[in-house]
Amino acid sequence: MNKKLYLIAGTLVAILVMGGILYFFSSEKPVINTVKSSDGKMQLTFQDSSLPEGLSPKDISITPINTEEIERIEGAWRLQPEGIKFNEPLVATIELEGDLNRAPIVTMQSEDDIEGVKDTEISIAQNQTTITAPIEHFSVLVVEEGLEVEFSPDSITRNIGESFAVGIDVRAPRSFSGGGRSWKNDEGIEFSEGFTVEISHLSITEEWVAQEGNILDPPDSEVKNETFEPPQRETIGGGLAPMTTKYDPLAYTSQSEFTCVNSGQDTLELLGFFVIQGTKITYSHGAGLSQYDDGNPYDTSMRLTKQIPVECVAEEDEQEATIGEDEEERTSDVVMLDIDGVYYPKHQFSIASPDRCEEDHYHSQKEAYGLRHENGEVQTEVVSSRDPAPGQCGFGTVENTPTVNVNITYEQSVELLKYLE
Repeated sequence: MNKKLYLIAGTLVAILVMGGILYFFSSEKPVINTVKSSDGKMQLTFQDSSLPEGLSPKDISITPINTEEIERIEGAWRLQPEGIKFNEPLVATIELEGDLNRAPIVTMQSEDDIEGVKDTEISIAQNQTTITAPIEHFSVLVVEEGLEVEFSPDSITRNIGESFAVGIDVRAPRSFSGGGRSWKNDEGIEFSEGFTVEISHLSITEEWVAQEGNILDPPDSEVKNETFEPPQRETIGGGLAPMTTKYDPLAYTSQSEFTCVNSGQDTLELLGFFVIQGTKITYSHGAGLSQYDDGNPYDTSMRLTKQIPVECVAEEDEQEATIGEDEEERTSDVVMLDIDGVYYPKHQFSIASPDRCEEDHYHSQKEAYGLRHENGEVQTEVVSSRDPAPGQCGFGTVENTPTVNVNITYEQSVELLKYLE
C-alpha cells in the first residue's frame, strides 16, 4: 500500500515538473519592437501590448521635419498614425550630437494643442545629448532648446588632501512658441493660429554623487532645492493687442566642494530634477484682427544627468596630476566672463532682462573676483570689482560679453577659491 502511494506521489511530482518545464519553454516572451527615423536620430521602442487593437508595429512611422530655419528648435519628427493613443507609453530615444550646453524641453504639438512631455530623462555627455521620453499619443514631437546649462569643470585631477569645486549654471528662457498653422481663404486673406508658452516657474533639485564612495569626501553633496517664481515685471497690450506678461529671466547657479582623500579614479554624477510651469496662450491672426485666449496651465518635468571624471593622486605622482595633454602643471577649465581684461568665474553673475538697459545684461549683487590676463597670459593675482552700473547695463550686455573656457593652474585656482568660498 505504501509503495503504491509513493509511486502515485512520484508520478504526480514528475508530471508537475514536466508541465512546468513545458510551460517555461512554450510561454511567449514579450517582443520588443523598434521603429527608427530615417535620419537616425530618433527611435521608438514598445511591446505589442502597448498598441491599441487593430494597430501593428508596421503601421508606425517616424518622419523627420526640417527645422534648420526655425529658431530654438533642436529637432522635430512627425509620429504617425497621428492622434493615436496607446495602452502603455512608448519610449522615444533621441540622440543629438555636439556640445549643446542645454537641457532640451520635449513637447508634443499639433494644430490644436501643445503639451509638455513629463518625466523626460536627459543625459549630457561630451559631444552628445541623449533624451528618453514616454510617448502616450502621436502628433509632432518637438525638441526645444530649453534650459541653458553650463558645467565647470569638464574633468578634474587633484592630489590627496586637495579640494575642488564642481558647478552648474542654469538659465530658463522666458517663453517658447509651438504648434500653429497658416492658410488663405477664398479672398486671399492670410490667417494663422499658434501657441506661446510663457514660463513663470522653475523648480530645481540637484545633487552630485560619487560613484566609488571612498575616493572623495564627502561621497555625495548636500541635496539642494530651489524654486523660482519671479515677480511680474510688466503687462503690455489691451484691446485688440495681446495681453502679454513679461518675466525676469529664471537663473540658477550652484557649486559643491569635494576633497581627495584616497588615490584612484572616480566619477561625479549630477542628479538633477527640473519642473517648469507656465501659461499656454493660444493666438489667431487674420483680416487685420488678432485674438488671444486667457491662457491655460502648462507644465513639464525632466531629469538631468551629467558625469565628470575625477582622478586623485598621491604626492609622489604630482608630476602626473594634469588636465590637458601638453600642460606641465595641474590645470583645470573654468567657465569665465571676459570683462575689461579680467576673467571672472561666470557663476558670480546673474542675467537681467531689458529694463533701462535695452538688452539682457549681467549684474552681481556681491563683489566679483577674477584673474587679470594680458597677451594671452593669465595672472595669478586676484582682482575684484563691484557692479559698475547697477541701474543700467551692469557689467555689460550678454551679447557683447564673451563667455570663455579658461585653463588655469592649480595655484590660480587656490587663490580664487580664497575669495569665492
